[in-house]
Amino acid sequence: MKTLKYAGVVAVLVGLAGIGLGEDPDPTAILKKANETTHSVKAISYKVRVWGEDGAEGAIPKMAGKVLARTGDKHALMMRIKLEITQPGSEKPDKVLFVTDGKKVLRRDKAADAPRISSFPGAGGIAQDQTIGAAWMQEYLYPTPPFKDELEGKSEYEGTKKIGDTECHVIHVDYANGSESRWFFGIKDNLPHRVDRIGGFGSRVTELTNIKTSPKISADAFKITEESEKKPKKADG
Repeated sequence: MKTLKYAGVVAVLVGLAGIGLGEDPDPTAILKKANETTHSVKAISYKVRVWGEDGAEGAIPKMAGKVLARTGDKHALMMRIKLEITQPGSEKPDKVLFVTDGKKVLRRDKAADAPRISSFPGAGGIAQDQTIGAAWMQEYLYPTPPFKDELEGKSEYEGTKKIGDTECHVIHVDYANGSESRWFFGIKDNLPHRVDRIGGFGSRVTELTNIKTSPKISADAFKITEESEKKPKKADG
């Protein structure tokens, strides 16, 4: 009787120990949901920080600022980005304003003599401006489902981490081309809140907080006027 009694206790304890020790969530399922949800976003605003880690601290500028963007006609990308950029080795940030209406790009540096204006097709302007581009998480407002490469790579679930006020799934991805990254997707909203783009030099981190997918957008938010083209002004902010 004692043997049976203790065997029953052991069975109960083993059962209790198993509670909460289930398998990790499926990273592919998380990526598929993020792919669908992120692709459905048509407008977005967020606060952003960019910095280097794991040896890249001395190579990547630190950035902090705000981003507002939406898609326009023929999926043209319309954006307004206000940043403070601190170059490696410097303690004084430069203020930069980047605006595109989908046809022209305005970049205004506070220290510059005049704003720089250029034209481009589609979203080429942000892609060509690599410094500013680091603050834009390009998977948002992408014309096709944005996590195709991640789904075709090898993904591994690494647990959870809080980004701002949002608890996130952490997923490491090895891509077919040999590169890698670490993604942080909101457990509740299925949106990307951070990405660590990992290279041989270290990691470039882009972290988003206060994400809004239905932001208020004024009529002139992305307007590039003749005045802004002709007159040098201080950057907003």
